[in-house]
Amino acid sequence: MIIALEEGLQDIEKELIRAGHQVVSLYNSSIGADAVVYRDTPWQYLPTAEFCRNSQAGVLMVCVRNMSPGEVRQTVENRCYGTLFE
Repeated sequence: MIIALEEGLQDIEKELIRAGHQVVSLYNSSIGADAVVYRDTPWQYLPTAEFCRNSQAGVLMVCVRNMSPGEVRQTVENRCYGTLFE
């Protein structure tokens, strides 16, 4: 899975790479992504159009405020923030 990551999230980047995902820069990548992982950028200012062009299933947007690296990995891999009936 290709994940576009906002700068400053090194702990999350390490976890995603360790799990076998390709991590690209949120702002300096010319390839598409399956997920966008961000913390501080307001969602309205995320460069999502560039990432959608290579994705058939859409791009998962993940705001990682208050999430551990493991929770981020699980969210990206499941393409879901949690179970419906938590």
